[in-house]
Amino acid sequence: MAKRIKGDVWSNLVLVATVLVYVVYIALAGYTLTHLPPIPSVVETENGTVLFTGGEVISGKVLMQKYGLFDYGSFWGFGGYYGTDFTALALKVINQTTDPPTIKVDGPAYSSITDSETSRWVVSNNYVKAYNTLYNELCNILYNNSSNYGLKPNLVSPNDLRNITAFILWGAVVFHQIISFERYNISTFKKRLI
Repeated sequence: MAKRIKGDVWSNLVLVATVLVYVVYIALAGYTLTHLPPIPSVVETENGTVLFTGGEVISGKVLMQKYGLFDYGSFWGFGGYYGTDFTALALKVINQTTDPPTIKVDGPAYSSITDSETSRWVVSNNYVKAYNTLYNELCNILYNNSSNYGLKPNLVSPNDLRNITAFILWGAVVFHQIISFERYNISTFKKRLI
């Protein structure tokens, strides 16, 4: 009889632990889905020229996975660390191409900003300059001289690099927001970037 009671206690502990794990998992998944950084529908210059779209940002992430760039380098501090830290590269480019070398951020917390306010980013000429400079840097690393970086020659096509550049630059700006404020404070995006 004593063995049967111990077995029931063990079974109940396993059941409680399993239920607890799934409750925590579902709660964290819900939190993650409600606190995703915003991906704009369109990023355009002050004169209305479209620099890139949200679809290109998402496509850039898919291409990073397709070419194994997360296994080669790192993004937001996660990755292989064999090659380029893409977030650091983008932040360095932003720092070098802006005057003064900062990302200006002010305004209310992300939770108080509506989706319509984050769906369209209007960016300054400095942001366009950072985009073009980052694209050229990535062309050098992933296309022109990729074999110098331990990658297959001409690994990524120049067209795919446009989408990858959009993803990395978007990620660097979001990363800067997280590090600067430990929350998404992006009202500047609805007005002007950099």
